[in-house]
Amino acid sequence: MITAGAAVFAGLGGAGLTALINRKNTKDTLTAARLTAEEQRQQTHRREHEIWLRDQKLEAYTDFLATSDALLHDVASNPLGDKTHLSVAELATKRGKVKVLGDPEARKIAREIVQEFSPLLRAQRKASFASQDPAETGSERIPNRAELLRPVRESAGRVAALNAKFVRVIRNDLGAATDRDADVDARNQDFINRMTKSETNEETVLAESGN
Repeated sequence: MITAGAAVFAGLGGAGLTALINRKNTKDTLTAARLTAEEQRQQTHRREHEIWLRDQKLEAYTDFLATSDALLHDVASNPLGDKTHLSVAELATKRGKVKVLGDPEARKIAREIVQEFSPLLRAQRKASFASQDPAETGSERIPNRAELLRPVRESAGRVAALNAKFVRVIRNDLGAATDRDADVDARNQDFINRMTKSETNEETVLAESGN
C-alpha cells in the first residue's frame, strides 16, 4: 500500500515536474521569440538607417563633385578669362554637407579641392590681365601665351588630380569600387600629366579637363 501510494505520488510528482518544465520551456521560447523579434526590428532599423545615410552621402558627394567639375570646366574653357560663372563660395557651400556626412578622407580631400581653387582663379585672373594689350597694362612686351597659361594649367591639373582622388575615395566609401578602377585611375593620371607638363596645345589639354 505504501509502495503503491509512493508510486502514485511519484507519478503525480513526475507529472507536475514535467508540467513545470514544459511551462518554463514555453516561457523561454516566448522570451526568445520576443528577443528575436526585437533583434530583427533593430536590425531592420539599422539597415534602413544605413541606406538613408548612404543616400545622403551620395547626394552630398555628387553635388560637391559636380560643382567642382563645373568650376574647373569653366576655367578650362576660358583659361584667360577674368571671371567664372561659379564661385569658390558656391563650392564651399556644397562642401558643407560633405563635412557633416562624409568619410574622413573624403572630408579632407574636399577641403583641399576648395583650397586649391583659390590659387587657380587667381592665376586665371592674373593671366587674363597679362594677356591684354601692353599699352593698357603698362607692360613693356607682349607676353608669351604659354607662359601665361602655365600657372593656370598647373593649378588646374592639381584640382583635376584632387577630383580624381575624391572619386576613388567616395567609390570606396559607397561600396561602388570595382576591379576596373585601376585602369580608370591610370587614364586619369595620364590626362593630368599632360595637363600639368605639356608645353604645347595648352588650351586643348585644358579643355579636356571638363570631360
